[in-house]
Amino acid sequence: MINIFLQLAAAWWIPHWAAIQPDLTHAYKVQFRGGPAYFVQSWLGALYDYGFYAGFALVGAFLLLLWLDRDKVERI
Repeated sequence: MINIFLQLAAAWWIPHWAAIQPDLTHAYKVQFRGGPAYFVQSWLGALYDYGFYAGFALVGAFLLLLWLDRDKVERI
């Protein structure tokens, strides 16, 4: 859930507050479909670019843990 919230926050924040021209701290290029290129800090750009795939990895890890510990999961 935190990953989804961070993805939504980054998708809202970047077009509203990111720089249009690169500088020393904002060198990571993020481009929305059909829009201008925005330049953000490297951690925010990586979160925006790879957070979607990280969500699948987190869900996969969760399902793997549920499967491995299925005898400990309480059944109602």
